[in-house]
Amino acid sequence: VFKPVEVFPMSMKVSLGQRREINNGAVVQTPLLIDVPPGSPAVNCLGSDVGKFGEIVLETTHPQVPKLRILVKMAVEN
Repeated sequence: VFKPVEVFPMSMKVSLGQRREINNGAVVQTPLLIDVPPGSPAVNCLGSDVGKFGEIVLETTHPQVPKLRILVKMAVEN
């Protein structure tokens, strides 16, 4: 089970889709849905000197991986 606990930039809206079991339950797939709504402020998250990468941190119930950090490369222009 996953839960978004940190999102940068905050204009990025993160949610989780419906879990789906694969291979008779051997694997569970959970889509990560990312939305940048129209009218969001300009931001550079391209991982350069101008702007660091965006970031999503998910809490998990997995005993060996309690947090999962995902870097996001994106830019929003107005």
